[in-house]
Amino acid sequence: ADSAEYEKLADEVLPLHFPKTEVPDPEKRRTFEVRFEQHCPAGGKHDEQRSKKIVEAFAARVPEESYKVDLSNPQSTVLVVECGKTVFCGSRVVGRSAEYRACRLSG
Repeated sequence: ADSAEYEKLADEVLPLHFPKTEVPDPEKRRTFEVRFEQHCPAGGKHDEQRSKKIVEAFAARVPEESYKVDLSNPQSTVLVVECGKTVFCGSRVVGRSAEYRACRLSG
């Protein structure tokens, strides 16, 4: 998938999970992170620059007046998975994300 396809996907999916809402106290915004996983990459090689651009494209579409990035203990995770030429995207609220990460990485 090219960057335009990822941007279109982000525009379709993220408003469903991250609606723009009024948050009177900016410190009380919900937190999130974006993760990108690539399986069976084209050419057999992972492209770190491309991965970073995809993460940034998704993060940029989450309204910053309602949500903030927290990479150490997010309340929500946007997971974008590319498997060959197929792309999956979802949002998951993970209560204890440190435990989730440990489980996911060891499995």
